[in-house]
Amino acid sequence: MASVTVSTQYSMRRIVELSGGSLDEDNYYYNGQLNVNDVTQEELETGLATYMADLELYFLQPLRGYRSEKISRLANEYIEQSYPSYRRELFIALAEEARNNGLTDRAEYIGGLLTWIKTVVTAVLTAETAIESEIDSEVISSYEVDFSAFDATNPNVTIKEAMSIGT
Repeated sequence: MASVTVSTQYSMRRIVELSGGSLDEDNYYYNGQLNVNDVTQEELETGLATYMADLELYFLQPLRGYRSEKISRLANEYIEQSYPSYRRELFIALAEEARNNGLTDRAEYIGGLLTWIKTVVTAVLTAETAIESEIDSEVISSYEVDFSAFDATNPNVTIKEAMSIGT
């Protein structure tokens, strides 16, 4: 069995892969040590060295991807609180109908919702851009977007109101 000291923040799975080890083996991390059954000590040390030599590729890029995905999911959850997906689909259909039938007031009313959603998405894109350029793993891991800041601009559009607008 080969063993190396490694921080829990790093991907044990990736280090095992780089060492040539099998992910199916009963490898484990205990008390600061990564223990791998199916590689030699030299192979494990080489795998760890490869990992540590390119933290951008093996650690920071996956961390950025994970954090960006989490922020996107939180944005979706935030939007879902006010406008569940089934309701957004109805608004899209009503907006299409309004455009096709020249109901500009209805289209404008629903457009307020779409504009609000775009502001939330813009905040996500801004966060993703900031995360992409960050090199500090602690900053990446703790990056958040305060979606409650959008509460004040929520147009509180309703299907009932949209349907009542006949022009």
